[in-house]
Amino acid sequence: VDFIANAGRLALPSDLSFDAMDQLYILDGHKGQVIILKPDLTWKAKFSTKGLLDRPVALAINDSLERIYISDADGDRVAAFSTTGEYLFSFGVSGDRDGQFNTPQGIAIDNSNRLFIADMFNARIQVFDSEGHFQYKFGQRGDQLWNFDWPKDLAFDSNENLYVIDQRKAIVTMRRPNGDPIMALGESPTRHQLGFASPVGIAIDNQDRIYITDRLNRRFTVWQSLTEDYLEQHPITEEDKRGLIRHLEKLTR
Repeated sequence: VDFIANAGRLALPSDLSFDAMDQLYILDGHKGQVIILKPDLTWKAKFSTKGLLDRPVALAINDSLERIYISDADGDRVAAFSTTGEYLFSFGVSGDRDGQFNTPQGIAIDNSNRLFIADMFNARIQVFDSEGHFQYKFGQRGDQLWNFDWPKDLAFDSNENLYVIDQRKAIVTMRRPNGDPIMALGESPTRHQLGFASPVGIAIDNQDRIYITDRLNRRFTVWQSLTEDYLEQHPITEEDKRGLIRHLEKLTR
């Protein structure tokens, strides 16, 4: 932690991700570089995106293909690099047709190596194969709960449920990979503990704990996805239910 804070190598870090070996990849969009740290957070390497990307904002790692995908918000494209920093290819242009972007943001990768990309100002999620070929899309702008406004970031849990952060609506929706809605967290911008003001980032760990950063509330919240594996190890008791009711009553007073 001291190294990251004091090394002077970071300007405006915008995203980070761990690979399967617990190496940490930090994207510094302002400097146009990715810094790679070993599991003990000591220096390993870095590579530059300058001349290739205009404003890199988010990254995702595909361990099986040994690739890093980086979204370029100003260039309206997504670029693929090897995990050693070699540029491989990019896809996408400005527009609102299939395969085009208007300020792409967060990226999530499913178990079939498909890329799910938050196409923020087009208010949709686009899905591509690992080589950048368009597969399908879902979502549209609107006032209904399941519509998008500014989809900002996204992540999968262990059951291949997709969680999508909508920054402007201050909502996190849980969906199936085809876009069908399952549930939602939040309803409108709020300072309440069970809501968000301006959520911008999401990560899900290997225990299906969901970490959400909330910019305007200057906090992050942790949620637990109640998967079958989790409930088998942590069954909900009657006392748990009574405690939850008491907690909810306290929060709504």
